[in-house]
Amino acid sequence: TGLKANPLSLVWSKDGKRLALQDRNGRLVTIDPATGAFEVVDTAPFTYSYDSTLPDAAFSPDGNLLAYAANSGQYLATVVVVDLRTKSRYEISAPGILATAPRFSPDGRHLAFLAERNVAPRPT
Repeated sequence: TGLKANPLSLVWSKDGKRLALQDRNGRLVTIDPATGAFEVVDTAPFTYSYDSTLPDAAFSPDGNLLAYAANSGQYLATVVVVDLRTKSRYEISAPGILATAPRFSPDGRHLAFLAERNVAPRPT
């Protein structure tokens, strides 16, 4: 397919028409399994190290939205939702927290995620 990636995770859409891949470069990529065509739909704002990506993406039940935890620097992450129809990007979680594991409700009306709000600086 021409995609050069070092993948960390794969997740199927509910209808089986798309795969989402996160790689070590902070890219969120959708793949059409029937054709092998791919598209980079978002890139995390910080990829300061080889292992700085949080592999945690989820499709909405209708397959039109893709949520993931994007590294936002300083050991923090932001839950981002990408509308795959319009390519619009929405940061869902508040800044300054470690937000991970986004999951849509079965009807697609709600998005839940985990958030660590008491994040103290870590020694380097």
